[in-house]
Amino acid sequence: MRIQHKTTAEKAGKSAHRDGGISFHYLLTGEDNAKDNFVLALVETTDEYSTPRHHHNFEQVRLMLDGDFEYEPGHVQRQGSVGYFSEGTYYTPKGLGRSVALILQVGGATGYGFMSHNKLRKGSAKLAATGKFEDGIYTWFDEQGKKHNADGYAAAWEHVMGAPVVYPKPRYERPVIMFPENFQYLQDADTTGLAVKELGRFNERCLQIRQVRMDAGSDYGVDCSQQSQLFYVLSGSGNVEQQPWQAESAFQGEKGESISIHADEPTELFVIGLPVFDN
Repeated sequence: MRIQHKTTAEKAGKSAHRDGGISFHYLLTGEDNAKDNFVLALVETTDEYSTPRHHHNFEQVRLMLDGDFEYEPGHVQRQGSVGYFSEGTYYTPKGLGRSVALILQVGGATGYGFMSHNKLRKGSAKLAATGKFEDGIYTWFDEQGKKHNADGYAAAWEHVMGAPVVYPKPRYERPVIMFPENFQYLQDADTTGLAVKELGRFNERCLQIRQVRMDAGSDYGVDCSQQSQLFYVLSGSGNVEQQPWQAESAFQGEKGESISIHADEPTELFVIGLPVFDN
């Protein structure tokens, strides 16, 4: 079990491969080179943030905590909504004033993995010494003076991984936007004071998204034997395995373990089950 709080989380600004208007509080990270490698971060954007239309070779979940965010021209993810951005699905993100989102990026179902932000930042910085990143595009000149353009992320991936990025065919036509307020909490039959909103389960690797509500004084035993689970505290306070948490804390029940969560006061948790790569 691992736990992190926003107040002590590592902070960082933009990477060299993108323009400005974005900053991060890194809450939890996975294991480099693992198929389910991930980063869970609080991400703030402003009007300055925009990228070209692009897609990923990894999955993304975006919970809008404060403000709105445009993900396609004319399509806005509103405060309180949850977005699932599947590997291979195109989108065109753009900041709409200040917004704060909880964002998970994790290796997609195809199994290409996820390049950590640490590797991305280092790779982009090295490329910036021999070329230029602008508007999400990396431009450089070869030894014959010929100009080349590439998507900034794709250029960083190839530099870090030593092979061109491969994008899977999209499983979904566009990002999936969910409205948690329109789902019902259902009482857990086995645990007093526990209720669950099941928001979605995606693809053959079983990426799961849900919210959990706990009454004050209740206990929640979580079986992570088959699937690693990430928890972000929307409200409330308590402890997990005797370690205290509060609003804006995040913790992970790692695959193969069981954890015990206790709520000192009424609590809501946002929960993501990471993709499973057993075969």
